[in-house]
Amino acid sequence: MKLNLFLLLLFLGTIRLDAQVDTICRLGQLEKNYTPVEIESLIKKRQERMNTSAINYIVGFKVSHEEFKNDTLFRFGMINVMNQEIVSEEGKINGRLNKKVPEFEFEDLAGAMVKSADLEGKVVLINFWFTRCAPCIAEMPYLNQIQKDFVGKEVVFLSMAPEKKEEVFPFLNKHEFLFRHLPDADVFLKKFGVGFPKNILLDRTGQIKYIGHGLVGEPNGESEEVAESFHQKASNALKEQIQKLLQE
Repeated sequence: MKLNLFLLLLFLGTIRLDAQVDTICRLGQLEKNYTPVEIESLIKKRQERMNTSAINYIVGFKVSHEEFKNDTLFRFGMINVMNQEIVSEEGKINGRLNKKVPEFEFEDLAGAMVKSADLEGKVVLINFWFTRCAPCIAEMPYLNQIQKDFVGKEVVFLSMAPEKKEEVFPFLNKHEFLFRHLPDADVFLKKFGVGFPKNILLDRTGQIKYIGHGLVGEPNGESEEVAESFHQKASNALKEQIQKLLQE
């Protein structure tokens, strides 16, 4: 797993604008200069083309080496493509952090469309779950409380499940889950690896700033009071993350 993570981090060279220097990117032997924003645009276009394939790919800028020239940082590399199936679960998560959320467009249970592009300008919490997932069900009261705590704030609460609406509807008739529900989201969920539940936070620009597992852990023999304290701390930590993004 550590080897897979190392390969992914090598593959996905991080592109950041340093506050003290200008950053220029170059592809291969080309003399043409690209800004980090232009590289991200090229990656996005390549990703869109790859999305037409039955295989899921991760597209990134692989940095081969860097050079400083006066006050300019030159990053040399290539835009590469990696089959997502050979990337470790930890690698998939690390490969998504601080990057734009993959574009999505789903129909909610009421038949209204939800597009990732329409969410920009707001903080977004997305919960991954499915109807037979016991930890998913156990954390729902905590997620409901988090939503109530941010009523009137610029926060969007979405849930995504791999099941079709015909399976989700009966479940929600028996369990209270206040989020806006997007069923049949299996293709999107797989971009973040396996494992449920997951909670993902997007900032106002649509960048993924947090990817965490559920708020309720597996029982390890502790008392109900100790378990409840742990779950509440996890819930409070997630709320603090949301509050921080609201203030940015």
